[in-house]
Amino acid sequence: MFAKGKALKGINSHIIMLLSALEGYEGVAPVEVPARLKSIKELFPSAHEIKCDDEGKALPLIKEVHSLLYVFDLKKNCEDEIGAMGDLNFQKPLWKEALNAVCAAVESADKNDFAAVRPPGHHAYKDEARGFCYLNNIVIASRHLLMGGKAKRIFIMDFDAHYGDGTHFLVKDDSAFLYGSVHGDPRHYFPMRRWSSDNAFLFDVEPSTVNDEQFLAYIDKLLERARAFKPDIIAISAGFDTWHEDPVLPFNIKDENTYYEVGRRVKALGIPYFAVLEGGYSKALPRLVKAFYDGGFA
Repeated sequence: MFAKGKALKGINSHIIMLLSALEGYEGVAPVEVPARLKSIKELFPSAHEIKCDDEGKALPLIKEVHSLLYVFDLKKNCEDEIGAMGDLNFQKPLWKEALNAVCAAVESADKNDFAAVRPPGHHAYKDEARGFCYLNNIVIASRHLLMGGKAKRIFIMDFDAHYGDGTHFLVKDDSAFLYGSVHGDPRHYFPMRRWSSDNAFLFDVEPSTVNDEQFLAYIDKLLERARAFKPDIIAISAGFDTWHEDPVLPFNIKDENTYYEVGRRVKALGIPYFAVLEGGYSKALPRLVKAFYDGGFA
């Protein structure tokens, strides 16, 4: 376990916050909608907005994770505005908004910062979009660090309420990664699929039974594995749909300070890290993000 105390100075000690620019993508009502980011922006008025002005710079990064054909089809589906398909919604603004999310995630990796983005990414596969996710932001940003020689070993910690099946699939055969996650048991909850690999440490739980204390105990176990793995950086898929009032998949977390503690405990490891927003659909989202940010980045 990690004792409470002051976090190490010099590791992610700043207050910037990155936000991916909104392009008018309506998302999937009533949960994955623009209000998610707008509400965070109101709480972080000085946040730096990221707009991916040069598609040509983003595409090589994306193509390291997603197939060329998939990227072509995604862009065309957006241009053709084929519309809603279950938990996806292909609209013209989606393409630019997805690029903005990728660029914000990459910048957060470069600057050891938090990127509040939409659409989220941890359910996205090499050639498949699922669960509100089209491009896997956290893996793209992580690959960027590996390709640039800024890291050789990366621990991806995912504390979204849902298992990041896309993320796990994309890294499961790569020893440069260790993927760790606590999430609702995927045998009973979305994404209803689960991968196995030697480089993953997964906690499949019944959400309603996990309270604040238990959740932090799982986080401690993930961080213990991170410390043993000795990564150069920790990449965090930060989901806040574990909040007890979340309409999608609520755990039993009722204390906002729990998210502060998650950030503080990551910081206390003394390993550089960055974070990218995944889920979180309650009205409390901006407060929960701020608690995590205050614990890990302030």
